[in-house]
Amino acid sequence: MITFDNVSKIYPGNIAAVVNLSLEIADGETLVLLGTSGSGKTTTMKMVNRLIEPSFGRITIKGVDIMDMDPIGLRRGIGYAIQHIGLFPHMNVSENISVVPRLLKWDRTKISQHVDKLLTMVGLGPDEFRYRYPSQLSGGQNQRVGVARALAADPPIVLMDEPFGALDPITREQLQNEFIELESKIKKTVIFVTHDIFEAVKMGDRIALLDRGFLHQLSTPLELVTNPANEFVEQFLGQHRLQLSLLTITVETILTKRQDARTLFANEQFPC
Repeated sequence: MITFDNVSKIYPGNIAAVVNLSLEIADGETLVLLGTSGSGKTTTMKMVNRLIEPSFGRITIKGVDIMDMDPIGLRRGIGYAIQHIGLFPHMNVSENISVVPRLLKWDRTKISQHVDKLLTMVGLGPDEFRYRYPSQLSGGQNQRVGVARALAADPPIVLMDEPFGALDPITREQLQNEFIELESKIKKTVIFVTHDIFEAVKMGDRIALLDRGFLHQLSTPLELVTNPANEFVEQFLGQHRLQLSLLTITVETILTKRQDARTLFANEQFPC
């Protein structure tokens, strides 16, 4: 479990990026940090692996304060995927994916087998893609390699900073679907940053909506759409409210409402 306890990040000039943030992220949960530019979502995510260090408050992972951890060791135990991928152009796909396992001094055979497994998981045939370079891949293929690299050391936590934001809509939707399917198998704790509310609703178990460093609502996608916490949340949902309502309807909610209606009808008293 990851816990934020009254965490703030204040930059020089008394510029507040995050203000008194408190929340918990359960093991195996995908939490989406949602907000516009300057809302504090990326700062919040980067504080987890100490790429940015909090000014006040505590962040703990399984009860241990991250400020008491070695930052390099902390980062090696957390996967990290970003929008522009950040693959090393002089390394082939296999070398890019295996960067952290090599630093951790994994056995060569284990690394090779693990790379092939990860490539298969993200839909890239090992025989075809193992020795290609980033310049020989499409944007979607590069992003798949970036996700595989984030998972390479089998980290319990994965940070994803708008990982699909630079892709065309069709490729983006395909990768979203593939990652949802992948996450259901690998059960990682994921913190996912996006400014796209449709992506947030689709990807998240819960959504934390931020604005100017303040947390306005932390809830499931369905709760966010159907029960906005305040006027800001309502304005953020805006004209997309109906579409989002349809997107958040699941088989479970449909069946629940149907059962409630049947119960109500069965208990209704009709005059003779």
